[in-house]
Amino acid sequence: KAKGEFEKGKIEADKDLKEFKEEIEGTSKDKKVKSD
Repeated sequence: KAKGEFEKGKIEADKDLKEFKEEIEGTSKDKKVKSD
């Protein structure tokens, strides 16, 4: 049971990390557009 909870938590963390990276990439792209 504990392993299942850990796996679920890992998947959630990976999803959050992916969204976080995309958000950073999105903001850096916006900055490039503004700086041009």
